[in-house]
Amino acid sequence: MWEQPIAPAGLALRPSATPDSAQVVVGGLRGHLEQLTLRRREGNWQVTERAAFPQGQFGRVRSVVTSRDGSLLVTTSNRDARGVPRAGDDLLLRLTLAP
Repeated sequence: MWEQPIAPAGLALRPSATPDSAQVVVGGLRGHLEQLTLRRREGNWQVTERAAFPQGQFGRVRSVVTSRDGSLLVTTSNRDARGVPRAGDDLLLRLTLAP
């Protein structure tokens, strides 16, 4: 599905309006954050849409969870001996996405 390894580190299921569709947000250690839209067709789930956030915008994404209000909580961890840490590298982000 991806041309380069993303080193997946977090995954969140977002609420869906129908039982035959779902949205999943995948985070990865290489700065990857992407929303996948899934649809059930003939009993199988297929990715029908992909929406990627700009690569490297957040650093090393560690976890992705859906909050009660439907927004995403994303944590990053950039102070792990990979590169030179800077102030503000480790973040807790709240992202609000379109339904």
